[in-house]
Amino acid sequence: MLHTDDPRYCSVECTPLVIPVAAFIMRSAAARISSFRIQAEKRMWPTAALEDVDPLEVLEEHGWICHLCQHEIPKDVDHLDPLGATVDHVKALSRGGDHTYANMRPAHRRCNSRKNAH
Repeated sequence: MLHTDDPRYCSVECTPLVIPVAAFIMRSAAARISSFRIQAEKRMWPTAALEDVDPLEVLEEHGWICHLCQHEIPKDVDHLDPLGATVDHVKALSRGGDHTYANMRPAHRRCNSRKNAH
């Protein structure tokens, strides 16, 4: 067993060949926008505004900083990781919030889950 300098893995054998990244980063802009829109349409009120939003643009615009805890969001973690990148609707869709750039901020998956619809 060879030691690795990466504290996330116990050995070279346990280190993945490809470092995971947020799932949506590897997809095309059109695919990111479409998927994000479909998910939003399921939760939003009929009167809410709906824009085609690219979640990667939201993250880039805000410098990959979680707006809830103010810590950096790592780009090299899997999307299911608690520190993975998500985009939070500041005013929740379930409470009448809009699916627009103005209502979205980056958040860690853990922070976004804790916030829920509040």
